[in-house]
Amino acid sequence: MKKKMHVRIDGFDPYSGRMVKRVALWKDYKRRQLGCVAILKHNKKVQLIERKEAYVLVKIHGKYGWLHYGFIKELKYELIKEMKKKGLLKLQKERI
Repeated sequence: MKKKMHVRIDGFDPYSGRMVKRVALWKDYKRRQLGCVAILKHNKKVQLIERKEAYVLVKIHGKYGWLHYGFIKELKYELIKEMKKKGLLKLQKERI
């Protein structure tokens, strides 16, 4: 049995360089037309259930949903490293 891991939502989007005030938690990230189960605010604590490729399944208030791992504070450094390699980084120096 896996240990429960609580993580925080980080609304800063390094792709656009902007703060996302409301992060959607999707029923199915690849088929977003199915809708979202919740809207999460920056710094909200959620339970990390699993990760598949670039997406994570999280639980909050008994609801499960998917989002891009870049919106998880504890996984943000991994995304930034990947973006630097590809030359996609739009972050300000003080955010790194």
